[in-house]
Amino acid sequence: MKKISIILLSALILVSCDTYNNSNKTQRGAAIGIAGGALLGAIFRVIIWVKAEIAKWALF
Repeated sequence: MKKISIILLSALILVSCDTYNNSNKTQRGAAIGIAGGALLGAIFRVIIWVKAEIAKWALF
């Protein structure tokens, strides 16, 4: 959960910075794509971790 909150905070800072606001649409799209990809990666990692924890409990 901590990792997701860090990525969300990073994306929020990215969107609110002056460089983002002064960039063109292509640059904005790239920045949003990178932040979105990182966010999805973190979410999938957490889902996999939760499934692994459930599997551990099922073995006991």
